[in-house]
Amino acid sequence: MKDPFLYAHTHDVVWLSQNTNHLPTSPEIEKAMLDAIKNKEYNKYPYKSGILGLNDAIRKDLKLDKTWEVLPTAGCIEALYIANRALLKKGDEVIATDPSFFPIHHQIELSGAKPIEIPVYKKPSRMTLSEINERITKKTRIKVKKVIHINELNTN
Repeated sequence: MKDPFLYAHTHDVVWLSQNTNHLPTSPEIEKAMLDAIKNKEYNKYPYKSGILGLNDAIRKDLKLDKTWEVLPTAGCIEALYIANRALLKKGDEVIATDPSFFPIHHQIELSGAKPIEIPVYKKPSRMTLSEINERITKKTRIKVKKVIHINELNTN
C-alpha cells in the first residue's frame, strides 16, 4: 500500500480525516465558531439529552420526514464506532476500501468482523458497483441498500 498522505497530496484528493478540511468554511459556520469562542461556549460538555430541536433541524435541512432517526455524534469516528458495534458480530464481513479512513478496519475487527478490501489506487480510483457485488457473500453484514448522494438530500 502506498503512503496515503503522499497519495492525497499528489492527487486530486480532498482529505477529510484527522481534523483537516481542504474545503472553504462557510461564512455562517465561521461566524458561529467565532461567536462560540467569544461567548466561551466552545469548551462546554453537551447536555445529555442533546440540543433541543437539533434533530428536527437536521431532518428539515436534509428534507427528511420524522421516520428518519437522527443521531448526532461528536464526529465520524464515534458514529462509525456506534454503528459497527451495534451491527456487527464475530464472523461478519464488511466491504471497505483500501486504503480507507484509518479507524474503520480497526473498528470492524474490534467487533469480531472482517473487512473485505477493494483497492482504490487503481483506476477509476473508487469502488465500482460490480466490484462490490463480486465481494458480497452470505457473511456480508453491512451493505448499502440505496446510495443517496448529499446533493439529492439538500437541493436548495
